[in-house]
Amino acid sequence: MFSGFAWRPGSSPVSTHANTRPGAGCPGATPPTPVFLGPTRRRSASSRIAELAAAIAVAVPLVAAAAPLQIEVLREGDRFEIHAVVRIAAPPKIVWDTLTDYERLREFMPGVSSSRVIERDGNRLTVEHRGEFDLLFFARPVRLRLAVEHRPLTTVIARSLPRLADGSASTLHGFVGRYELAVVRDGEVRLEYDARFELAEPLPPVIGPLFGTMAMRSAIRADFEALIREIDRRRAAAPPIETSR
Repeated sequence: MFSGFAWRPGSSPVSTHANTRPGAGCPGATPPTPVFLGPTRRRSASSRIAELAAAIAVAVPLVAAAAPLQIEVLREGDRFEIHAVVRIAAPPKIVWDTLTDYERLREFMPGVSSSRVIERDGNRLTVEHRGEFDLLFFARPVRLRLAVEHRPLTTVIARSLPRLADGSASTLHGFVGRYELAVVRDGEVRLEYDARFELAEPLPPVIGPLFGTMAMRSAIRADFEALIREIDRRRAAAPPIETSR
């Protein structure tokens, strides 16, 4: 997500890429092929990976989610494409206000240490995020400056800028992300997220193609779960809507 992706036997397993969408991917991408992960060096590391894989396979129930969260991740090298969708039992304004509350993201989004709006011109903003990005047992710093466009109550579009205000480089290259909100019925919103980006620093080879994809999916799930918990908290705290008799 825009917040910083605070996106965690037998040896020599063979597996394939999973959860890809037809037509998704980068130009020139080849179809998914089996990936040889190589022998594991330590049982402890392989055990942690196996435990993670089992955890990811279990969908975590979300209080405010009106339908299960669906996440698809496509990876080619260090380039990723993300697609996620969920239906949320909350008023559109609460969903929108939570999604765009950049100054308070660090209070409820995992891995975000700071988030601030450094420039605002109507519905166009410049936002900076800093934090940490967890992939399996590796942690990477996150620095991201975004040009953000709001289409109130319906769309958020964000594109990464090369450098932050202090001159440091972004840790994601070519990031483009988009949230779409749509009311599906009274008191229920469909939230859809699409993003593509490339990591500025390659992932360690030990992670491997398959587990890099799984870890990214796990991180996106953690972000969405945190977002939905905050939406649910705000919905519960909101005064009841009075109806005319």
